[in-house]
Amino acid sequence: MAGCLIWVPIGIWVLALVQWAVQGDIDVLSAFAGILVGVGLGMTALLAKEPFMAPLIFTAVVITLIAFPFVRGALNRRALAQVDVDAIERAYEILGQKPGNAAAKFKLAKLIYSKGMPGHALSIAEDAIQQMPESVFVEEHRILKSWRHYRMQPGQLQPLSCLQCSHPNAPGLIFCEKCGSKFLLDHARGAWVGPVLARKLVAAWVGIIVGLVGIPFAAATLPPAAALVVIVALMGLSIAVLVLAFRNTGATAS
Repeated sequence: MAGCLIWVPIGIWVLALVQWAVQGDIDVLSAFAGILVGVGLGMTALLAKEPFMAPLIFTAVVITLIAFPFVRGALNRRALAQVDVDAIERAYEILGQKPGNAAAKFKLAKLIYSKGMPGHALSIAEDAIQQMPESVFVEEHRILKSWRHYRMQPGQLQPLSCLQCSHPNAPGLIFCEKCGSKFLLDHARGAWVGPVLARKLVAAWVGIIVGLVGIPFAAATLPPAAALVVIVALMGLSIAVLVLAFRNTGATAS
């Protein structure tokens, strides 16, 4: 029964992966790998001779399907946040060419304020506003006045450590005082850096499924010599998928 019912969640999973790829949320190669693993799980559940295998695979697929909306929601939130991150990066590019550009400084201040760094935003804005006459930059002066009335929490006025060299940078600094890196941009990006988080998630899912389902299935159904070869091959495949996904992600982020 589990071997037959498993095709319902697998069908939903395959359709979701196709839609994900069409919308550009995931690259075609990762979607294709996810579809192959899903179909392989269904075939494995149907052909499994050991009674525990089909329920095990069915449980793994159902858990994956339940987790999918939460993962999709997290990716959508990340995509929205990425808009601000891209704007911060553009402001940094301008400041890299013209460090005294007051408009770019104030733009950076507004962006990091929305990313939860009001203390640093206020200090940068206070410096930038000196070169921005109120008669011309009315909106900027209004924004700064509203920030001045905001009661800062103690932690919001603390230095931010550079994620590259760990140097603490006081509010008002834009580039790391020690290594010159864009430390505010790194903090705005958050813990996950890089535009292909979906590839990481699919690769991790493939690795886990191969380890929890593929290896036990091979050990239970194949002769010892063949099982050893298949298990080694599955482990190699799982490691290769993870290494490829994380290496490409790192290269993209850099």
